[in-house]
Order: sequence, then C-alpha cells, then structure tokens
Amino acid sequence: MQTQTIDFEKSHQFSTIFLDYIQQNEKLKPFYQYFPTIENFEKQIELRQNFTTKQRNILVESLQNQYKNIGIETPKAVFSLQNQNTFTITTGHQLCLATGPLYFIYKIVTAINTTKKLKEKYPNNNFVPVYWLASEDHDFAEVNHFHLFGKKIEWQSEQKGAVGRFLLDNITALLKDIPDFPVAWIDNFFKPSFNLSQNIRLLVTELFKNTDLICLDADDILLKKSFTPIIEKEIFTQKSFEIVQKTTENLSKIYKTQINPREINLFYIDDNLRERIVKNGDNFEVLNTNITFSTEQIKEEITNFPEKFSPNVVLRGIYQEFILPNLAYIGGPGELAYWFQLKEAFENYEVVFPILMPRNFALYISAGQSKKINKFDFSWGNWFENETDLKKMYLLKNENTNTNLSDENTKIKEVFEQIKQKSALLDKGLMDWIGAEEHKILKSLENIEKKLEKTAETKAETTLKQIFAIKEKLFPNGSLQERHDNFLNFYINNPLFIQQLQEVLNPFDFRLNILIED
Repeated sequence: MQTQTIDFEKSHQFSTIFLDYIQQNEKLKPFYQYFPTIENFEKQIELRQNFTTKQRNILVESLQNQYKNIGIETPKAVFSLQNQNTFTITTGHQLCLATGPLYFIYKIVTAINTTKKLKEKYPNNNFVPVYWLASEDHDFAEVNHFHLFGKKIEWQSEQKGAVGRFLLDNITALLKDIPDFPVAWIDNFFKPSFNLSQNIRLLVTELFKNTDLICLDADDILLKKSFTPIIEKEIFTQKSFEIVQKTTENLSKIYKTQINPREINLFYIDDNLRERIVKNGDNFEVLNTNITFSTEQIKEEITNFPEKFSPNVVLRGIYQEFILPNLAYIGGPGELAYWFQLKEAFENYEVVFPILMPRNFALYISAGQSKKINKFDFSWGNWFENETDLKKMYLLKNENTNTNLSDENTKIKEVFEQIKQKSALLDKGLMDWIGAEEHKILKSLENIEKKLEKTAETKAETTLKQIFAIKEKLFPNGSLQERHDNFLNFYINNPLFIQQLQEVLNPFDFRLNILIED
C-alpha cells in the first residue's frame, strides 16, 4: 500500500476550530490541557498517577464480567490494568450496524497505533487501547445502517431506549439477503439472542484479535456504582451547567460550539427508556414519563440502582476519565470541538482532562480506481475540489478543450489602454465613450468564452463523466469516503485491509492520508 498525505486545510473538509487546534492557534489553548505531541504524554502520565488501585480493581472486575457474559476469554491486556504503570488510550463510537462508516475502523487503528508509539517512547510503562462502546446512546436512526457497494443496508426495529440493549431478533434475514456479507459473521456475531452491544464487542474483538484492544461497555453496574459521588453532585448541585455554559459563551465568541449543557446532565435509563432528568420544584422528574422522585427517593435510587443514571454528552467524558487510567481521547473534528467546552467541568469534579488526539483520516484508493485516476493529470489535492473546478482544470490542462481567454482579455485591455493614451492627447472627452466600447468588447469576449466552454464540455462529455464518476466514488454524496462507506467495501476483497492500516497510519502525523492499493 502506497501512502501520500495532504494538509487538512487543502481538503476543504474541516472546520476552523479543528484546523486551529492542529495548528496550535493561541486563542484555542485555554480550552485544553496538552497538545498531542508524544513528549507531552510524559506530563499526562504524571497527572494520571492519581488513579488508585481500588479504581483499577473495579475496572478489571467489570471488564472480566463483560467478556464472561458473552462467553469469550478475557484479554490479557485487561489484567495489565491492575498495574500502576499501565495506562489507556481511548476512542469511542456509537454502536453502528456492522461498524457503520469507515472512520469507525480508523478511530480504533489510531488508538492501537498510539499505544505502540508510546511504548517505544516510554518503555517502562504499558499502554492499552480501549474502544468505548457508546451503548447508552438512544439515537437508533444514526446506528441502524451501513453502506456496502453503493447500497444502504438498514435495520428496522421498534425497540426503544439505549441502543446497546437492542436485541438482534430480526436482523439475520436482513443480512442473509446481502450477497457479499460474510456468512460466518451472521452465525457467530449476529445471533438473535445477542444485544447490539454484545454484537459489536464480538465483531470488534474478532477484527482486532491480534492486538491488545479492549472493548468497554460503560452501561455497567460496577462502574456506575463507583461513579455515584459525581452522579449525586450533578443531581443536587447542578454546577456543571453553570461552568460549561460560561465556557460555551467564551468559546462561541470565536467558534461555533457543538453542545448545550443542561441543568442536570443525566438521563434516567431502564428497559426501553432513556429520558432526561429535570428538577421541578422540590422533585425530580423523568421527562415523557410518570416517574417522579423526591429528594430522598432519588438519593435512594442512586444508591440502589446507580446503573439507571446515564451521563449525557457533558458528563460522558468525565465518566470515562473517572473509570479509566486514561491519557488521551481519540476523536474526530466534531467530538474534539465539544471537548473544548468541558475542561473546567473536569476541574470542578477533580477529574484529569485527557489529551485530545485527532483520529487518523484517510481516503482509500483501490487498485482499480488508481488505474482510472492515473489517466488524468490531476494532483491528489485536485480531487478534493468541487466538480465545477475539476471541470475547469481538465479543460484548461487539455489543449483541444482549453477555452480560457484570459490572455486575450489581457491583450485587449492593453490595446485599449494605448488607445486611451492617444485619445487623451486629442480629446479627453472621448475617454468615457472608449471605455464603454472596451466594456462591450470584453463582454463579447466573455460570451465567446462561455460558448467555447460549452462546446468544449460537449466535446469532452465522455471524459468529464468519467472524472465525475471517480469523484462521486471517492466522495459519496459530496462527503469524505470515510464518513459514508463501510470498511467491508475494501475488506471483502482484501482481508489484510485492517492490518495494512495499522502498518501505514501514523497517529502523530496530523494530515489526511491517501492510501493507494498496490
């Protein structure tokens, strides 16, 4: 696999806040702790020395239970978390059907490769990659589909609540109707008795079986029980709302912000239910239900059923860093943007703010696509331009279809400048009339150029269709390939696809990768 890179800003695909972060713009620095250089991890390791043996033991016990519940052996890396010199690098994502968009895989590969780089730099410590299953998310429409070979595969279900608890009771028939879907996966990972969280854990464990990757489901009674002090503070003090609101106001003066804090940043979660908790007078209510608690009742509920309290986006990161000896969170541009709103909330709860690390970004070019692309005299950066600009580039690069009359335009202006100079000596009153005549001719030239361009387009119609077809394949629906296509588009024909990604992607190279299949 060959690799090339282009700077993020040249791809025209990334937000200003993300580009400013990559470039370490001074105005963004108050909103994070350390920039993700490998040297800065030494400082983060020192900060995370406060993660206690008790917390490590709870984490290990929880992970053991989670793997036991699906009948597979606990990875050895889990037990290393009991050691004070072991730290995690975490990425997370929604439980997308069959892993969803390609960047799901890129996130995990980034986490794995980061741990390898850190081990080389800090050999006296151990580093474990963690995939955080966003099992408590309740937006089913965002996770119920994937795109394979141009088709949208969509799972329909009437189940409600946290998607991680959804049973796969009706999914087998859907997947068996897909000619290219791996049959062995249906039998091993998509059993009707499994829920979506178990399914994704099994699938990801298989895909990354030759690594130290750990899958963590935070919808867990032991982990929630350890988090109850912060749950109680959030319920009764509602301090994070004030803090995050203030940070959001400051950040929004410079950038568009991603999230809005709530007075209480917790959901109440149960079977087929995940709804916000709100304070109404002296009571606490669960929206869209008849569930109400007095102050004493909700204290008892937190004590007896901590698993029923689910962090929203404001508290989720705090929960993550509370239960893990974590150094860095790996995410995409939108994710990192909302983490910038949370730093002071971490300080309020005395939880260490992680290093925010961009995931790897990539455009994958198959061998067949590469042959088609090489027919055209475009740089890789050119393919990130819109279709109109691509068309102009092609017409300009080819003599038979070059319709650009900018040279002629310049010459006409030079001639008229000479005429104006002569007329000035004879009668300055002619200047306006000459200028009007110049404008007419230049307007005619513009119309001629448009006519030539239309004629050239007709002549090059077949070639332009080929160019636009390649563009659509690389950027489905105008977005980056990684945000649309499922990894099976490449993995089915190349079973070494994920292994090759691990070999070529550098987590500390903050540019967009172009991966060209040999």
